[in-house]
Amino acid sequence: MKSLSAVGLLWCIHILSTSAIAGITVEGDLSRRADLGFSVSASDNRLAIKELEEGSPAARTSLIAGDIIVSVNGKTYTHNFEGRDLLRRLNGGETVSIVVQRAGSELQFEFVPEETPFVDTENAHTIYDVVETKDGSRLRTALSHRQDVKGPMPLVVLIQWVSCGIVTDDLQPELKTVMDALPVAILRVERSSDGDSEGPACHELDYNTEIRHYTSAILDIVGNQIVDQSRVYLYGSSLGSTIAPLVAQELKRKKLLVAGLMVQGGGGLTHVERMINFDRINLERRNDREFRSIHEEMMPRILFQTEYLIKRRHPDEIARDGDAMARVRDDILGLGKFNHYGRPFAWHQQAASHDFLEAWLDVAAPTLVVFAEFDQFEMSYGHRVIVDVLNREHPGIADYVELPNINHFNDFHTDVDQAYFRADGIPAIDLFASEMVKWLRKGLAH
Repeated sequence: MKSLSAVGLLWCIHILSTSAIAGITVEGDLSRRADLGFSVSASDNRLAIKELEEGSPAARTSLIAGDIIVSVNGKTYTHNFEGRDLLRRLNGGETVSIVVQRAGSELQFEFVPEETPFVDTENAHTIYDVVETKDGSRLRTALSHRQDVKGPMPLVVLIQWVSCGIVTDDLQPELKTVMDALPVAILRVERSSDGDSEGPACHELDYNTEIRHYTSAILDIVGNQIVDQSRVYLYGSSLGSTIAPLVAQELKRKKLLVAGLMVQGGGGLTHVERMINFDRINLERRNDREFRSIHEEMMPRILFQTEYLIKRRHPDEIARDGDAMARVRDDILGLGKFNHYGRPFAWHQQAASHDFLEAWLDVAAPTLVVFAEFDQFEMSYGHRVIVDVLNREHPGIADYVELPNINHFNDFHTDVDQAYFRADGIPAIDLFASEMVKWLRKGLAH
């Protein structure tokens, strides 16, 4: 990480060279990912070109929507998630060779995609940098703050949800609200599976590695002079809320105490309980539900989850235990043939080994827990238990907020079934963001 004076010098150079990127500084030597100019859809473990962006280098070839991608730069793939990773790792400005299947024939096309542009957030300055981890991964980071605020300033760190996806482009709306309202910096860390980062793919990246990566990135970024090391806040979203206290615990072991944690969409129950609850909520709310059979349905699911998450057996091995286990194997929410919510089975098995409440108690930092009443995956008790346990040992240290009629994705719905299927929801992220601002403002005032 460069010193503040070097950052300021680079910023001035950017301002003088082009106003279009006046709020951006790019450091480190990570290659910028390619803007391919097309989207893809998956079917039967094949990827098909779905839509070509008019005028893009790919569109200027003879590629057409519906072409089935066979190989990328000479590399074939067996599963669609492997194919997506091949495409994700392409760099802008470098020749791409794609072989596609069309009408029974294989055709080869070459083009040079442009680099994906960095996002210039309004009224903000963002430093895009790279963190190198001990396991050899190289992670893109984005440190953003208002241009009218000078350091050192409090830092809010996003700890991401279970699904993979780029977080260093557009600033998440709740974090933009926080940054607009308060003099804080926002850190986003791109996992090794996404964006420009280099390292394990989504279907390879396990839970414990993720904890280490976030810890390394935060320790690196607090060396920047615009960050106040004494006021680092972690924000865990969805299942990132289980990782947040574990990262805080690791930081404590390395002599960095967090000033507070904010979590939403994930509680303090064991991962086994959480996944069993996922199944129960699914049985209660899905279209083919039959309430009278829920008890009967849950018994084999509890057994399956025990074998899978506690005994760490492969789902296919469990399915061979009998017809009941085979039926559950095919019906567990998010459990695919080769991964679980896109992550390796080990991600969930490692999560199940962690004592989340022990981590919360060890960190013992001010905490905000937000629960959405119509959450598709979580129950209120899982959220409340964090607050209850913390406040018993440290009265008044934790706050609980429940957002009525809101689902897991921060949309407003009129009833819980509508919320489950995300039908006709009204975006309401501002409600959650306002709670973050209120809580942070109170903490920053002390």
